[in-house]
Amino acid sequence: MKNKMVNKLWIGLFVVFLLSGVFSQNVFAATKSKLLQGVVTSVLSKEEVNIEVFDPQTNSSVGYKVKTFSDNYITKPTYSVGDRVIVSVDNVNNKQVASIVERERTIPYAIIIGLFFLVVAFIGRFRGVLSILAMAASFLFLTGVTIPQIIAGVDPVMMSLLTGLIVVPLTFYISHGFSNQTTLAVISTLLALVITGILAVVFTQLAFLTGYTTDEATAVSFRFGESFKLSNILIAGMIISSMGVLDDVTISQIDIVYSLSKAKPDMKKPALFAEAMKIGRDHIASLVNTLVLVYVGAALPLFLIIYKSDTPLWIILQKESIAEELVRTVVSSIGIILAVPIATFFGVKWGRKKVGLLQRERLF
Repeated sequence: MKNKMVNKLWIGLFVVFLLSGVFSQNVFAATKSKLLQGVVTSVLSKEEVNIEVFDPQTNSSVGYKVKTFSDNYITKPTYSVGDRVIVSVDNVNNKQVASIVERERTIPYAIIIGLFFLVVAFIGRFRGVLSILAMAASFLFLTGVTIPQIIAGVDPVMMSLLTGLIVVPLTFYISHGFSNQTTLAVISTLLALVITGILAVVFTQLAFLTGYTTDEATAVSFRFGESFKLSNILIAGMIISSMGVLDDVTISQIDIVYSLSKAKPDMKKPALFAEAMKIGRDHIASLVNTLVLVYVGAALPLFLIIYKSDTPLWIILQKESIAEELVRTVVSSIGIILAVPIATFFGVKWGRKKVGLLQRERLF
């Protein structure tokens, strides 16, 4: 039975890979500059270094003298011999000119991601490995289907909901296996996701959020034109970002209902619902606190500016950049919180068909 389940999971993952190959597009247009890997070979001064750049097209290395900063830097970065960098090579007046674009962080990325995989696999065992596969499936679908289709002109809100309709069942069944519990969690998550989408649409319009609050948003508008509605991108982001947390909430609540019904098989459905919600409220309290801490931690520089500002707080809160984050956080939180009673209801109503009195009692 386990082998059959694993085979189905691999088939599902393989389908995602195929979809990614079919729909994938090159999101970014080719740049006129060559972007190559380089290594700092010597430091000439605080403002100049020698670098050696490898060009895979010619299979050779070329040395350049480059400045270590540009007008875009607030502080001047410092480099040491052996530092790996990304270099932009341009042809200016028939002369090759190089400049440092960014540090290359491939090695730190590989270490931290590898450590993450090891921890998940070691602690989570087989279920942890399946969760990594589910994460890969989500990422492949988002980058191979969702994003290219949005770029192609599909409405971002509808595409994000369609993504949830496909990604949620796929990743849930990969991570948690094929069972009645997982099916109920999928249904609960999709319902909560639709509610989140409705709230996101309503409050994005009520708060007059345009989505033009970051440099990335401006760049998207410049690249794809004014017809690319950034407010819909903002809504789609709210929906997609809610999927992961909803997984934890709905699965946990369904498991709580099952555990309680196994411990007390003669418990009536209203009592079972009430007991499960007691635990669910503790989960809600933890989630709300976590969401606040995560947001404050991510936006700490903004809070420092607000704290030292002479402008009244209620005026600062009217800025669209803050309103956008506030609406995003609160809308996602409401959807996550509502998922608790939704999952509990489904778990109690249809979760334990084979437990004696539970199938004969009515919840409401």
